[in-house]
Amino acid sequence: MPSNQGPQHKPSRSSLFKRIASFSDTLSFIAGIITVIATISVFLFSQQSNTQQPTTVGTKELEELKSQATSLSKDLESLKIQVQALSQVPDESQVAIQLSRLEGIVAELEGRESKLEEVILDNPAKALEMPLLRRDLDNLKDSQEQNLIALRQGIDQVYDLNKWLLGAMAISIVTLAVSNLLKGKEKEKE
Repeated sequence: MPSNQGPQHKPSRSSLFKRIASFSDTLSFIAGIITVIATISVFLFSQQSNTQQPTTVGTKELEELKSQATSLSKDLESLKIQVQALSQVPDESQVAIQLSRLEGIVAELEGRESKLEEVILDNPAKALEMPLLRRDLDNLKDSQEQNLIALRQGIDQVYDLNKWLLGAMAISIVTLAVSNLLKGKEKEKE
């Protein structure tokens, strides 16, 4: 039975190739825009991560200070408990306990003082040289650690940027090759 819809219109192959080629051009243009946006966002993100580094160092220092404060509060509580225990002992016993503790502390301080005097009298230059060398070594160590951290961050940023750029270049090359292939087939058909 014949159809009443009239003649059906089939698109020709050349118009189909033209549509595919224009689609390929559009896709290539979109890939280029995505590449530019990705590169800019990676650059901006890497700059933003550089500005966030000092806050993490400050956060670490803050955490250390908090832990030290809690440790000090615990020590204070234990001292309060000891004072309360001493206050419950009769007065004569309390004085004797305090005197024995003071004698121990004085003996310890006298021992430390005699050691310091011995070192200073034996070689005064060496006594002054060691703390200065230790301070210089600590400063040098901190400087080297900061340089190493900065170098690692720079390498990581360059590596990430290269990954993005190589990926974007690969996508652009593939879309350009597909576009050229489709245009070549279209010209052969005509």
